[in-house]
Amino acid sequence: MELYGGNMNRKIVALLVGALVAIAGFAVWIPGADAATPGCDNVAVIRCGVKSEADLLAKYDSNPNSAQKIFQSFGISRSDLGGFTSGTIYKDGRVVVGGKTVATSARTAGHNWGQGDPKREKIAGTDAYKYSTSQLASDARPVMVKMVSGQFKFAVMNDCGNPVSATPVPPTPTPTPVTPKATPVYTCDKLTASKITRTKYTLTTAATAKDGASITGYIYDFGDDTTQDLGINGKTAEHEYAKPGTYDVSVTAKFTVNGQVKTATGAACKTQITVAPVPVTPKETPPVYSCDKLSASKITRTKYAFSTTTTAKDGATVTGYTYNYGDGTTEKLDTAGKTIEHEYTQAGTYTVSVEVEFAANGKTKTSDGADCTVKVTITPENTLQVCDIANKVIITINESDFDSTKHTKTLSECDIKVCQISTKTIMKISPEDVTSDYTTDLKKCETPVVPAAAVTTTPAAPAAPATVELPHTGAADIISGSLGLGTMSGAGYYYLASRRALGKRL
Repeated sequence: MELYGGNMNRKIVALLVGALVAIAGFAVWIPGADAATPGCDNVAVIRCGVKSEADLLAKYDSNPNSAQKIFQSFGISRSDLGGFTSGTIYKDGRVVVGGKTVATSARTAGHNWGQGDPKREKIAGTDAYKYSTSQLASDARPVMVKMVSGQFKFAVMNDCGNPVSATPVPPTPTPTPVTPKATPVYTCDKLTASKITRTKYTLTTAATAKDGASITGYIYDFGDDTTQDLGINGKTAEHEYAKPGTYDVSVTAKFTVNGQVKTATGAACKTQITVAPVPVTPKETPPVYSCDKLSASKITRTKYAFSTTTTAKDGATVTGYTYNYGDGTTEKLDTAGKTIEHEYTQAGTYTVSVEVEFAANGKTKTSDGADCTVKVTITPENTLQVCDIANKVIITINESDFDSTKHTKTLSECDIKVCQISTKTIMKISPEDVTSDYTTDLKKCETPVVPAAAVTTTPAAPAAPATVELPHTGAADIISGSLGLGTMSGAGYYYLASRRALGKRL
């Protein structure tokens, strides 16, 4: 967001500093340099805004420029970031969704901004301020609006990610229509019978009660000289017949209508049930079913494939497999589970078993046994020493973690070329062996050439005390580095000031 303000002197200074930086050849990145794009300036809470709910969540999690603290100051948590509705926010503080104003007196937030709003508020722990939407550059901007139970909760500007709070406008209540009192309706509509077994049936009744009528119960006549009076929960009843035959079944629904007890039945609430004689079943060969063998085949160090062999004949069929992998996990599978794979997370020896489920003569049977048990052993993963290319150190890693772009098995590649100051010798050593007697400045090992004419005989001077050259990371390096960084930061500040002076745009 570009801001109004600034003066000509600041513009001139910023332009001069920017020119000097360009002449010096420095590549300086200035935050907000792409501020010509709406929402891509230094006021935006999320630079360049958000395109969707998923994009908002991703950028909220990355927490650019204390975005999470700014959202939380508006009472917005991560769990709130979803279920948005498209809307528009106006400079006059209105938030509009679907052509209706759902909130007023809107306020937003931005980094280092809020000038012009006498009621702007600093957000603790950040460089951001809360301020009125009257400070927005454009009159209307798209927002993602969070509505809860029909009321505005908060919004997020699409093009800059700025959160928005506002005063909700209560929804207009829908008047309850007055329905004229109708004549009570109560009818018995339907009776259906469903067979459970040869002799047992379920009876289900449908009835209607409205406009002042209510159902109070059901009276069943099962047609075998037995009746049952059930209450309001008697919409469904079960009955078992003692002998074969055809039975006429009916139900009478009971109601309360204007304080009086009423009943209703009819042709739709009658049905007929036929109970067949006990069937004569010819003698059959008993079904044969068994779990014969469980086999294990190694795929990788930690993964095995398991295959189950079964017998199912004379009316028996396999319906499922239940595997116990011996590592605290079990898996129940359908018929596709004859072969299954499993991966272990730890080394060790595991006892694996399987229980096979069969369907035989309408019943469920299971089978397992010693032949359907097998042991597998997961060996520990091999480790190896490698040279960490980036850090020049020797480390130990799992063999599966080896990455040729990061590691090398040639450990000598971790050696660095140094000059031993005390012996003026250039050599290669491991980074762990570096002491103050070594320096990466190889010029320290060069022997200076002294012209013959310059050689003179002088009295021997007392031996100077030995000195030790420390690694080149002293205060001078730190100070010079800080001065360079300060110069570049100053240039960035004046350039940014010049950009802010060009105008105000959120």
